[in-house]
Amino acid sequence: MGAGIDPKVIDKRVELQVQEICQCFVLSDDKLRQVMKALHEAMEKGLKKGCPPGVGLKMLPSYVRSVPNGTEYGDYLALDLGGTNFRVLLIKLRGREAEMIGKVYEIPDSIQKGTGELLFDHIAQCLAVFTKEQLGEKKKLSLGFTFSFPCRIEGLTKGVLIHWSKGFKASGVEGKDVVELLKKACKKRQVTEMEDIAKARLGAKTREILTKIGIKSISDEDCQIVAYVCSMISTRAAHLTAAAISQVLNRMKRNFKVTVGVDGTVYRLHPFFKRILQEKINCLIDKGLEYQLMLSADGSGIGAAVVAAVATRMKHEAEKKARRAG
Repeated sequence: MGAGIDPKVIDKRVELQVQEICQCFVLSDDKLRQVMKALHEAMEKGLKKGCPPGVGLKMLPSYVRSVPNGTEYGDYLALDLGGTNFRVLLIKLRGREAEMIGKVYEIPDSIQKGTGELLFDHIAQCLAVFTKEQLGEKKKLSLGFTFSFPCRIEGLTKGVLIHWSKGFKASGVEGKDVVELLKKACKKRQVTEMEDIAKARLGAKTREILTKIGIKSISDEDCQIVAYVCSMISTRAAHLTAAAISQVLNRMKRNFKVTVGVDGTVYRLHPFFKRILQEKINCLIDKGLEYQLMLSADGSGIGAAVVAAVATRMKHEAEKKARRAG
């Protein structure tokens, strides 16, 4: 589990109290299988025609009808909006090679809770600044838009926001096509076309963090307890993630090795998360299934640009076919 409690530092009575309190974070394999069963049932409900109201797992189609074939070339923009910050990326595709330049922009709380027009105008303004910095002269580029909020997807370039989450409350957006709102804001500015850390070090690191956030008079016992609690919580997170991945792998039942792309700061930087995750997946997946976890850094940003490139390629192919038929 990573960090443990050092009996030389913590009184035995306190140790037992901490362990008892943290016991609520522990999930047995039986509990995790219940989570997997619930996820399976939610998937089944979400896949029913019309997706009944109240279903938490929407199972919405992506409308991405093709994958890259290695012939995608050119410059593409990607906009990745999923929280209090958003990223704008310029992706230069050269067949199977990709070069990426990106910048992160903040969305102030006043804009998150203001009007939808204000929100998308802010995004478009940042996009305009980025394209001017990176491209200079005006250039028509396709843009892939990743919008990580619950949407009803009605086409590759049409997504209606069902409801806000993550603290966003911008008015006039729920029930509207967010792609159209972004297009409208961009048009105003003529932006673009939308097509192994040891236990002792954990204690020291914990002390450093607690000091930084203003907590004074920190004892070794305090550091040990905080490190232990963090370890228990991160283990729980890894186990819940393993349950979700295992359920999808069991449902797919592929007879070849499946690659699972994983991103996120915890996965990338936590010293034990990947190991704990893999160990628990190995316990939960059906026998005979093979998988590998692969770090997918900036997957949502690059993925959006690649989808835009594939859509552009398919559009050009369709136009050529139509001309030949004519």
